Amino acid sequence: MILQELESWSWLAGIGSLVIALVTLLWQIRSAMRRTSRKGDWEVMDRAFHGVRIGAPILTLQKLGLKPIDRSGSGAIKITKWRLDNGNEMSVTYDSVQDRILYVEIDWNQKTSGIAADMGGLLFGRSTLQQIRRMYKSNGFSYAAHVMCEVEDGIVTFNAFELKRTPTIIVVFITKLSDDTRQHILTLPAEKQVLAYIGEHFKLDAVAIADESYLDEIWGKDKIYDPKSISIKL
Repeated sequence: MILQELESWSWLAGIGSLVIALVTLLWQIRSAMRRTSRKGDWEVMDRAFHGVRIGAPILTLQKLGLKPIDRSGSGAIKITKWRLDNGNEMSVTYDSVQDRILYVEIDWNQKTSGIAADMGGLLFGRSTLQQIRRMYKSNGFSYAAHVMCEVEDGIVTFNAFELKRTPTIIVVFITKLSDDTRQHILTLPAEKQVLAYIGEHFKLDAVAIADESYLDEIWGKDKIYDPKSISIKL
């Protein structure tokens, strides 16, 4: 009788050990998948933004090995700009007191030499807002006070997305409707003009990554979300 009870307990202990082992394995797999996804996001951002990371200390900017072409700022917040080897310009905003990089933007030089955005196969001057919407399944969100603005040669709009594995970092796709394209649209019949503005004629002109709290501070906390908006993986 005692032997049978011992065998019974031994069997239950074996089952318990197996369950614990399976739970541990599943947890390890889940953690590995999270690390891989997060690593994948950083690999894309490092490639697109030349290794400049949000939250990194200012000293890391020396690794660029480039001579700044412009410096500006007010108080602790400073902005430095470089011209990259492909002709595009990169500007970095950082807090000189907290020693943190807050915002990085790549601006297209309007030439084929800088056409590759190095992010999901997107191309400056060619990839449309509609393609970005399809790629990330929604419009993402916009800052209510910073949805769209006029620039010297057109209109730009800002579509932001939260990163699923790095929720404090925001990716912003800046697309532009050029004056030339806008003039062409105005020659179309009235019923076609509204449709022409939607998505297909706003083309990628710049990309940025930012600390969300910094954008909340400079663009306002009010956001307009696409009902289908979800956090994305790059």
